[in-house]
Amino acid sequence: LSRRASAAREDLEVHADSKYYVVGSWTDWEFEELVQDPLLPGIFHLEVEADQEQASTCSDQVESFRYGFEFQIVRDQNWHQVLYPTEPNADWEKSKSVAGPDGSGHGMNWFVDALGWGNSLFRIELRFFGDRPPFVSWKYEKAWKFDNTSEDDNETEDVDRLALDACEKRDDWCSALQRLGEMRRWNRGPDPDEYRLILRLCKRHNAWASALHLLLEEMWRTHKLPGGPSEDDYRLVAGACEGGGRWEFA
Repeated sequence: LSRRASAAREDLEVHADSKYYVVGSWTDWEFEELVQDPLLPGIFHLEVEADQEQASTCSDQVESFRYGFEFQIVRDQNWHQVLYPTEPNADWEKSKSVAGPDGSGHGMNWFVDALGWGNSLFRIELRFFGDRPPFVSWKYEKAWKFDNTSEDDNETEDVDRLALDACEKRDDWCSALQRLGEMRRWNRGPDPDEYRLILRLCKRHNAWASALHLLLEEMWRTHKLPGGPSEDDYRLVAGACEGGGRWEFA
């Protein structure tokens, strides 16, 4: 593996000691802890439900008026360890640079535009991958998240499988695990073949911690696959542990 790939794997496999918190206008800048993803320790997220009465306004130009929510990210509740955008009222799709952590970000906030009236439901994500700079993004929840009888379920499952197949072709285990996280959020449990695809990628990249979590937490406890994991599944996990130098788990 290249030095960059090794650094990325080490960053994802090792749980950092630091904790990260969102401070936003919808809570009057109180700390809300980001949750670390169990499969990808380099990813943290927070589900937000913000009321329209908690929204603020900004205007970059006279003709550009915006209505929504502001936030920064603070490490270990230390105001001298703040992550913030490089421009005020930043939209992550237009301003991807993240500054900090330091104490120089006063007034430099990300801005989540409100969608219409009523409560706004969105998910904030903070990502670390190896030696690359941190990445902050957010997206709104979809209404069909709460409707498990949607007529589009079969179509969505097909899209999931196509996305996982594409990850395997690109040999991209990180994106495959991220896709699995999306499937979990929308209550779409992977089938045995999809689990096995992700385990193959974990073995290929010696991602032993993620492979073990998939086997013990996902396949045994959460989804309780009929008949349990297969012999091939166990072999793939053992191979990931051996490749990662964790012989005691193989």
